Amino acid sequence: MDPASLTIGIIGLSTVLLKTARKLRETVQDIRYARGDLSDVFVEIDLFAGTCDDFLDVCDEDPSISERTQKLKLQLNSWTTRTVQGFDSLLDKVQAVARNPEDDYSAIEVLTAHIVWLRSKGTLKYLRASLGVARQNMICFTNIRIIEKLNMDLAQLKSVLSSTKTEKRRVEMLYNMTVEKRIEITQHKIRKRHAQRSKIKAVLKEAIKEVAVHEKKIKDPDFVPQTKSLRQFGNSVSQYVTNVVVQEKVDRRHQNPLPLRLNLQKKTHA
Repeated sequence: MDPASLTIGIIGLSTVLLKTARKLRETVQDIRYARGDLSDVFVEIDLFAGTCDDFLDVCDEDPSISERTQKLKLQLNSWTTRTVQGFDSLLDKVQAVARNPEDDYSAIEVLTAHIVWLRSKGTLKYLRASLGVARQNMICFTNIRIIEKLNMDLAQLKSVLSSTKTEKRRVEMLYNMTVEKRIEITQHKIRKRHAQRSKIKAVLKEAIKEVAVHEKKIKDPDFVPQTKSLRQFGNSVSQYVTNVVVQEKVDRRHQNPLPLRLNLQKKTHA
């Protein structure tokens, strides 16, 4: 699948996820205890959809990294597809809860649907927590991509310092400030993004723990948790982050080489 089609596909899945969740809410809206069960799920789905758009924008804005981001998008596409299927399956099982006069559901079918809904609480919490993990991984990737771009900007700015006066003047006119000041601002942005990275990492760690907790509480025998595919997506994001951080350290060492150390041997006198 080409990058553009894959992006469109993921956006479409986010839309389907929202529509399925709305149908689920409409189906059980008359059940008082169901409203609270779904409210947190809706909040997370909205956040997921918005974050997904930002993630895809970052993936697609630079063609030079398309090969590296293609794997991430494929994994996200696979996991989201299965998550949508999980919501669809739950929706099919509780249709009788709606008690639409036009539907020919028996009392037993309605009762069964209520029981299924009660048993689905663990599944809903798992789905919500999984969406949270996927969202935090996308935030993590988006943040590291910004750091990666800022590091490239910083390297270019530093190269201008040793360039011609004409080039330096051109850059200063572009930013309406001295090159030195622009370097200072860029370095501040990088430090700030790294601070955010630490916070994102901490939130992600807690979200992963929450998924593990809720996975154990799933009571639907037909529901298949997609923790493995979610973990694969997270591992790919983590690897991308590691590569950027390692490259950043290498570049920093090249730009600021350590002074040569002379190993002086002590002379011993007889």
